[in-house]
Amino acid sequence: MKATFPPIGSKQFRFTLGRQSRRRKLPVIGSVLDELVAWLRHSGYTESTIRTHVDSLDRLVRWLMRRRGPGLRGLTQLDLNAAYDWFQSHRLRVATVARTVGRFFRDHQIIPEGKEPPLPASERELGIYGEYLRQMRGLAESTIAGHQNRLRSFLKFLKFDQRPSVFRTLQAAQVQTSVKPLFRRKKSRKFICEGTAVLILE
Repeated sequence: MKATFPPIGSKQFRFTLGRQSRRRKLPVIGSVLDELVAWLRHSGYTESTIRTHVDSLDRLVRWLMRRRGPGLRGLTQLDLNAAYDWFQSHRLRVATVARTVGRFFRDHQIIPEGKEPPLPASERELGIYGEYLRQMRGLAESTIAGHQNRLRSFLKFLKFDQRPSVFRTLQAAQVQTSVKPLFRRKKSRKFICEGTAVLILE
């Protein structure tokens, strides 16, 4: 007689992970899979959602292995945050799992938080420019991001991260000459010149 199982959406369905499941061999997460499933259940996740989370672990771990190596040595919360950011625009379900696994790891103190690397000099300047646009010009965040991206391209052209002192000798005429081949739109060139002037005066 053929065995029958309750459908996933039924009240009788309860997700279980087989003792021989290949996911138990996943680095870092494999050894705590039972605890993860129990934590998800205790946190109010449905059985079908728990199954979806476990099914997505393979893809998440493969991404992390490309970043940290086969054994995920030195894995931190920063790696899971990076996975979340990447999967946000590639596979939303896995992004959700990355965020959930991060919470589980944090609750159980399985991996360290990690230390944010210092911001490059160009990103610090872009933060200053963004604050200027926000406070002095009252622009929307999406508009600010657009202006920052254009200025980021110009700072890269100047090799600003290698030579932060370039602003000391930069003249307005040089900025206008430099941005012409980089940006076709006159309006874009105008904002680059304005942004550079703001940073030079800081």
